[in-house]
Amino acid sequence: MYVNIDEIKNNGNSYYISFDDKINIDENFYPLKAKLYFKIYDNIMEIKGNVKGVVKLTCNRCLKESDYKFSYEIKEFYALNSLLEKYPEEYEIKEGNFINDLNGEKEFDINKFLYEIITINLPNNYVCDINCIENNENIKRYLKNANQDPRMAIFKEIIVKEKE
Repeated sequence: MYVNIDEIKNNGNSYYISFDDKINIDENFYPLKAKLYFKIYDNIMEIKGNVKGVVKLTCNRCLKESDYKFSYEIKEFYALNSLLEKYPEEYEIKEGNFINDLNGEKEFDINKFLYEIITINLPNNYVCDINCIENNENIKRYLKNANQDPRMAIFKEIIVKEKE
């Protein structure tokens, strides 16, 4: 899905999109819902909104694939035309605030934008459950056979209980 920059300008410099489609992440298509609000200020385009969905992630402990629900708030800035003659695609305006450069492009790719937002925010070390090591028989057998320090035995008894 693409948004035409000129269409945003012709619509009073603001535009609203409700995205309800599938997006390709690692050769799998996942349904997403996003609400995006575009606002153009002179040479800067601001995008606000949120994106929600469910993707499959592999647990780093038990290697089982499970659903990961997410909901991310979006607040991004894009320069419609280059602000400087030479600088990278992303430029830090002030500490913690970045702006991306569209280099005069007339269309904005929503699918690519949402893909980047999702992949940047996904956890690096995903664990399906805080107690997932207890649910896997292979890991239990490995831990019983591994050399164990008797001083660490107390930590095996700890089980984190979920809030009710």
